[in-house]
Amino acid sequence: MIAKGALARVGGVMYGAAVATLLLLGGAGATRSPLIYGGEVVDSASFPFGAVICTTIYGGEETCDAICTGSLVSPGVVMTAAHCLNDYMPLYEIDNNFHSKELKQYERKITSSYRVVFGVEKSGPHATRDSVGVRKIIVGEPFAFETGSSAWDIALLFLDTCQEDIEPVKMLEGEGGGDWIDQTKLPSRVSILGWGDSEDFCVSPYHATDYHDPIQRMDYDVTSCDELRWCNKGEENCDASRSLCMSTTNVASCNGDSGGPIFVELPGPAHDVVEAYRGDDGGEPRSLRLNSLDAAPGEGEEGPSVGRPKFVQVGVLSGGEVLPKDGSEEKDSWGIRGYVEDPEEGFRDEATAALLPAYTTWLKRHLEADECLAKSGSAVDDLFVNLSSLDWKSMDG
Repeated sequence: MIAKGALARVGGVMYGAAVATLLLLGGAGATRSPLIYGGEVVDSASFPFGAVICTTIYGGEETCDAICTGSLVSPGVVMTAAHCLNDYMPLYEIDNNFHSKELKQYERKITSSYRVVFGVEKSGPHATRDSVGVRKIIVGEPFAFETGSSAWDIALLFLDTCQEDIEPVKMLEGEGGGDWIDQTKLPSRVSILGWGDSEDFCVSPYHATDYHDPIQRMDYDVTSCDELRWCNKGEENCDASRSLCMSTTNVASCNGDSGGPIFVELPGPAHDVVEAYRGDDGGEPRSLRLNSLDAAPGEGEEGPSVGRPKFVQVGVLSGGEVLPKDGSEEKDSWGIRGYVEDPEEGFRDEATAALLPAYTTWLKRHLEADECLAKSGSAVDDLFVNLSSLDWKSMDG
């Protein structure tokens, strides 16, 4: 499966197949480019938790080039995909154990190479002075780049400056605060946010002029992992217990969207949680309803309340591929991913994400180390929303 992440400037990363293959392709048309094709242009102020992950490796110390998307999940931590950091492949073998003097030096080299940008409308490049530095990076263990799987494709970037004026996005935790969730209770439709290219070469094999693009949003339908071509190509490709599988038509996330938040929008006060979920029959999404987490039983059933939008993040985008809409398999000249000759004839985008509830324990353990969280007076549990708090009896289909 193709990773929707780093190195878009030189043609992209092929992430998957039997081995980890880094292909520096000559033309951008051969890869998935850094944003959303056919998405909805939005403004960053509506999604303040959204973040551009950028690097100074290619443009020099004064310029930070966008490579991935992320989300502020704690006052001092941005979450993204682990594979976005593939400029330093040994990172995945170290498993966060920077104990020796040499490894500590290597860690400083890594952290100094990546930065984060908030509140921008374009993909960049951005002036380094307008970005936030990274002091520590934690990658999911045991993330395996070579598998192409979304399992453990999570990374936490600890910032050198607390983001006191930005409200972190709430994360969906496992039932009972554990690492398991009944996936029939997952949202039937989710959204993703990202910056970058929206030209035709996102979904076709043909080169086009690459411009800086606005922040965009698109929606995915949550589906069974058994329905994705990539998951059916190998038993190790998709761990359904740790992956969120999605699909849509005629819209596609692209290289550079990797690490972007998969989220549900809650059009109500912060304490309200959405009830737009897929039933046991996997049918169409139900109407959007809200339930207050801190309301007494029977309260909060009058329908959506009016208020500024809130969000709950359910996943981290890992990878995907574009396929013909009719399900046929066109010849794939790159051996890994699919594409369509003419996007106007229609296509299907299939994608996978790391399913956040499956990593609840891991996330809480590491987020407790966020010094900015302690300074804010909040606890790590305040960063999460628990689905078991919802009144499912009120759902009448």
